[in-house]
Amino acid sequence: MIERLDESLIELVKRERPELFALFFLDDAGTPPGEMVTKSGTTIIAAKYGEGVIMAGDRRASSGYLIADSRAEKIHAVDRFTVIGAAGTSKICQGMAKIFRAELEFYEKIRNREMSFDAKVNRLAYLTSLNLRGLRVGMYAMPIMAGFDNEKKEGRIFKFDVIGSPTEERKYSSIGSGTISTTGSLPMLYPDEPSEVTKEELICRILKALKQVVATDMGSGIAPEKGIWPSLKIIDKNGVKDVSEEELKVAWDTLAREGE
Repeated sequence: MIERLDESLIELVKRERPELFALFFLDDAGTPPGEMVTKSGTTIIAAKYGEGVIMAGDRRASSGYLIADSRAEKIHAVDRFTVIGAAGTSKICQGMAKIFRAELEFYEKIRNREMSFDAKVNRLAYLTSLNLRGLRVGMYAMPIMAGFDNEKKEGRIFKFDVIGSPTEERKYSSIGSGTISTTGSLPMLYPDEPSEVTKEELICRILKALKQVVATDMGSGIAPEKGIWPSLKIIDKNGVKDVSEEELKVAWDTLAREGE
């Protein structure tokens, strides 16, 4: 039962049915359930362009030295103007996205308006901090959030650490096991200002960065020759839209012609 109109969905579920809270995968002793398969490994990139922001993710999920899933979906739309991705334990990352989506829907139904972008940042920071006890056994989720801020009329990117502290990025950001590779490649692929970059140019740059990452990071993977493309979502004033396979093929062919 809702006691206050300003109560969030997270607070309501924690109070009424704490056993259903999706991020609490650990028992009271802090031990992960025996049947839980711990999948991890990822590369997620978010970058701005003139009209908004694009978030991309590779498709591989690993379990130790094994490929547990070659078509994992790591980019999640949580409302009409916001997407998140997360690095860490796959199960927790997926649970975080589901809870955050429900939290935003709950807010809209109760308040009859969309949550502000800054408020979304604060709620995701709080949600991330709730999984602190998972750190003791190496099970965690570190999210990155990108979206279109309808008040500021621009795309925005926030990166969070394992305790939920957010940092806003001016041009681009990445998280996951492939971050070491993107740290070196993204500055070279992005020497100009976001306002000078078109959507098509940014798609090509992101694919080029992912191509370099999967060549060096065993935890990240795409395979266009097998039809396994990375996931890319565009967020602008019109909302969230998936980049189609046809658009990805055009960008990939452009890189091939340029010898990239």
